[in-house]
Amino acid sequence: MSPKVKLALNILASAVSGGLYVPFWIGWVIYQSWHKSEVEKYQKSELIKKTKSEISEIEESLVHHSALDQWFAKLDKELPKSGAIIKIPAVRLYESRVGESITSTSGTLQAQTKTGTVGIGTKLGPIGVGVAASQGETRGTINSSSVTRAGEDKMTKIDDGELILLVDSIAFAGSQFSRSVSFDLLLTWQVTQNEILISSKNSEKNWLVALNSDSVASSIGHILDHLANPANSITPGGGDSDLIGIVKNTNRKDLELFREELARKVEFLKEIN
Repeated sequence: MSPKVKLALNILASAVSGGLYVPFWIGWVIYQSWHKSEVEKYQKSELIKKTKSEISEIEESLVHHSALDQWFAKLDKELPKSGAIIKIPAVRLYESRVGESITSTSGTLQAQTKTGTVGIGTKLGPIGVGVAASQGETRGTINSSSVTRAGEDKMTKIDDGELILLVDSIAFAGSQFSRSVSFDLLLTWQVTQNEILISSKNSEKNWLVALNSDSVASSIGHILDHLANPANSITPGGGDSDLIGIVKNTNRKDLELFREELARKVEFLKEIN
């Protein structure tokens, strides 16, 4: 048996023999009860926080699904011949920007130390007494150099605004910036999850629009394919009515699912709050 275990047993035996076991046990039970209560409070708080965050995300997604549904409710068998097809509010604009530069410094120290001894002495009768001390100084030079590297290009959020898909172009209109490219100058476009990346022939910088819903971004990508590159359309050889039907029905199913999920989350929040 280790010394620590023996010590613990001795302390416990002393407490019991001294009549301290009952107060000790009561204190331990009270502590366990308090600790359990605090853990439950923390877990409940985290669950409420998580549920509120999920509700907020669903509500943001519903904004875009509702906007898409409202615009497609106006369409029947054909897309408009001019003007806007869809306007999606509350999107984020990102653009390729140069990040912060990084400066690193390195150096070396060259030094030389000189030391010497200084002493004084006297004579007390036949005995000589002396005191000596060492002193020195260090002199040197520091050689240093700095190198600054330009920051890397990265997608940076620069504005909030509205995504506008027209019959002949795609555009963003924000409070500070606007972007627009016609289909004949559209180099490439790519939909990845909730983002639409745009590359233009007359611009060195790409720009990206982030939406609140993957499926809404996908629907806009399908319409963009249909208008700008019919060969990649989800309805190859088909007319506008086929595309309208697919996008409209898919979005309404998603819209209902999000509304049902929102109702469940709100009800759950009421139960745990």
